[in-house]
Amino acid sequence: MNRADLEHLIRAAGREKDLEFVRALLHHRLVEASEVEALLEEFKPEERERVRERLRFCVSR
Repeated sequence: MNRADLEHLIRAAGREKDLEFVRALLHHRLVEASEVEALLEEFKPEERERVRERLRFCVSR
């Protein structure tokens, strides 16, 4: 998955199916958590926290 696709996916990860997809990518190590974290650093602070919270929920399930 290229960086632009990953960024789009992370920004859109609000719907349940999007969260499940991100969760599967992380679970199957198709995307590393460090890649996601690095990409999040480029987001605006308020967007970064909103997305982090969604991803925490996604990974904790």
